[in-house]
Amino acid sequence: ESVANNGELLTKASLEFDFFDQKNLRTPQVESQILRQLEENRVRLTEIVIRPHFPSFETSLSAEDLTELQQIAQSLKNHELIRIDAVGHTDNVQISQRSRYIHLDNQALSEARAESVVRALGEMLSLPPSRITIGGHGSEKPITSNNSQTGRALNRRVELRIVADKVEH
Repeated sequence: ESVANNGELLTKASLEFDFFDQKNLRTPQVESQILRQLEENRVRLTEIVIRPHFPSFETSLSAEDLTELQQIAQSLKNHELIRIDAVGHTDNVQISQRSRYIHLDNQALSEARAESVVRALGEMLSLPPSRITIGGHGSEKPITSNNSQTGRALNRRVELRIVADKVEH
């Protein structure tokens, strides 16, 4: 066994076994390379909460929202992105029966909002979909009361958690 500086572990193995009256049988030796992901150099950036100006029931981003995402993308240019987790939230206004063919419920709407944000940010950063996770909490985790229009607007948000390596120049 030897461990390279890049986290690779090179191993060789064979299996020794008994089979009925045959003793000490051995499989051919195989070589294996294990990549160990080193987390000590990973930096979890501060959680970013964005509040796109989603009107009730909407998932599309405004020009102002896209500008905010471009600023976030620019601030991440000096990082090697490992993963972006996006979680969408909604207010407590229920999806009407006639609109459920678009979004079945607030859970689906919150996931669609998260997808809208990471689709745009992922394109700006050329991040493959395999490095993006999307979730939603619907109206289950409000940050303020839903008793006013202002409160409902604040609850319509997407939270981003970004894991990245710092890139030293």
